Amino acid sequence: MELDLRQEWRRREGLANLATFVLLVGLALAFALDPGRHDLSPLMGGLVWVAFYFAAVLLFGRGFARDADRGTLDGLLLAPADRSALYLARVVSQGVQLLALELVLGPVVMAWLGFQGPVRWDGFLLVLGLGTAGLAAVGTLLGALTAAVRGREALLPVLLFPLTAPVLLASVQVAGAALSGAPEQAALWFRVLAVYDTMFLVAGALLFDYVVAR
Repeated sequence: MELDLRQEWRRREGLANLATFVLLVGLALAFALDPGRHDLSPLMGGLVWVAFYFAAVLLFGRGFARDADRGTLDGLLLAPADRSALYLARVVSQGVQLLALELVLGPVVMAWLGFQGPVRWDGFLLVLGLGTAGLAAVGTLLGALTAAVRGREALLPVLLFPLTAPVLLASVQVAGAALSGAPEQAALWFRVLAVYDTMFLVAGALLFDYVVAR
């Protein structure tokens, strides 16, 4: 995990590209929906997560693909470490990167969309953490699965969306409730996210060895 984060920091242009993409999505939404004429507060949870989700697809697609293209994936797999530990380390690494982008750029996108409201930041930050963990758990596994496949850029989103639809739906619901100042209204969705994250982290750790050894 530490190695992944150091490599990403050295290649800061990758994170800069992701940040630029998030901002472009937010700017496009702002121009398309015109917050000056329409109150977008009821839609804010969904709009913010749309920007985050597209950034997540790009992040997960490039991780293992870059390692496979450079031949470093084989060396990583030869390391004397349990494959499940490698999977969990990559989940944490990519989750941290995505969460950092969300924390830095989320307020910017919300400001562009004209958000004004009684935010419950504890609920909003919690859903960012749980939602990002769910996306990272699935995205890391599918990124490893498609790393050596031709046309992986098109295949990964096709596989990712159906599997992450529950976490995306739950995250939108909880974020919307938190941004309206009443996260307790989404208590059920918090539990959905917790169960989803646990289930896919365990499944990913068990399946990762098979996926990378195929």
